[in-house]
Amino acid sequence: MPEAKDPNNTEAAFDENWASATEAGEYLTQNNFGAWVLAPVLIREALLGGCPAVLELDQGGQKSYALPPLPTSDPTSNFWFPPDRLRWVNALNPSMRREDFFDRPWPWELRAYLSPSESQELRDIEGRPLAREQVRTLRVLLRRPPAIEWGLLPPPSALPAEPPRVEPVPPPKPASALTSAVEPKPEPEAEHTRWQRDRVIAVMKEFYSPHGIRPKSVSIQALTDRINRHKEFQGNQVSHDTVRLADIEIKAAPQK
Repeated sequence: MPEAKDPNNTEAAFDENWASATEAGEYLTQNNFGAWVLAPVLIREALLGGCPAVLELDQGGQKSYALPPLPTSDPTSNFWFPPDRLRWVNALNPSMRREDFFDRPWPWELRAYLSPSESQELRDIEGRPLAREQVRTLRVLLRRPPAIEWGLLPPPSALPAEPPRVEPVPPPKPASALTSAVEPKPEPEAEHTRWQRDRVIAVMKEFYSPHGIRPKSVSIQALTDRINRHKEFQGNQVSHDTVRLADIEIKAAPQK
């Protein structure tokens, strides 16, 4: 009989009730057809919106958990306010960013980056200050139920997965049927969506040269309407969601 879990075991509680930002980032990347640059943007939006999170400091196998400093009335004081607070880094060498080595098959983690110039003091969940010398990145843990509500994680499966259904093998078709015209296969949805977003990004860079960054005075809906009036989109218009994702991807991409 397995031993009962100690209710005072903080690490076990975090394991069961929290999910890493890396797990959420991988889920969002898969949902956005491999666009990993969108994951930090979407998670940061949820954190700024109030999705609960804690920071994990691992020093020689000894884990400590810290709450982000409380913000003041100034929105810029929010710990998650800096656009580059969340970064994809090499799990084995966090000084190496994914943006610089995007073609490498390394284990990537989504972590919170601490600037050396930051004066914010981190405290553990008991209120004691944490020593963070030589620490530049911290793992981020998201409270699982709110993260699911924000769309950062998949909802729990209500029913067990059904076993695969075995379909009967149809008899071979006669030779005459094989010579009939074969309908073209539909384009895979993921490739089609990625193609549409690339077209939108290209037109946005035409509208707002050179990087395609949408002015704050222009809404996503107004931009969608303008794009669909463009000659390249006559007869093949795009949705509001496609334009929104393209806009997020442009803002998340490093500008050169």
